Amino acid sequence: MLLTGITLLSLWMLQISFIRPYYERNRTQVISQKGLEIERWLQNPKALEDPDRLTKMLSKENMCGSVYSSDGEMLMTSSGSLVCILNSLPTQSVVEYILMAQEAPTSQFSVRFSSDIFEQGMYFYGKEVVSENGTYYIFINSPLELLDSTVFVIRRQFALLAFIVFSMATLVSFLLS
Repeated sequence: MLLTGITLLSLWMLQISFIRPYYERNRTQVISQKGLEIERWLQNPKALEDPDRLTKMLSKENMCGSVYSSDGEMLMTSSGSLVCILNSLPTQSVVEYILMAQEAPTSQFSVRFSSDIFEQGMYFYGKEVVSENGTYYIFINSPLELLDSTVFVIRRQFALLAFIVFSMATLVSFLLS
């Protein structure tokens, strides 16, 4: 019985306690990779002629994004099925985000926040891209909805597994004693 308790505690530590930080770190890496992919794409002089490419790159990962010029003018935005707050940013916010990207030591930043509109965790990522064609600012917004639902399923699965294992251990203990 003690071994069962130790095993369940170990499983809880590995599965429940560490799952959220793991998925958040993973999501941050995916967002950074998409930012790098967009940066490489913007190096092409004809990149701005294909605005649908941004939607294709981001919608697979349940993200939305926008590309701005150094003047704060929106050059393109993803237009997937995801409601994107980046499509209606006030000019003052865009200027602030551009300043954040300029002042960041690596020319990129990310912020985790809770959205009152979507009632869930969100990530906002910004990056300054300097190319031969000009200076661009990439902003990506991503909900953590998939993360939240995955963690919920794993927690319920653990509770069911713990109940079954504890019941079996109790039954075996009674049979052996």
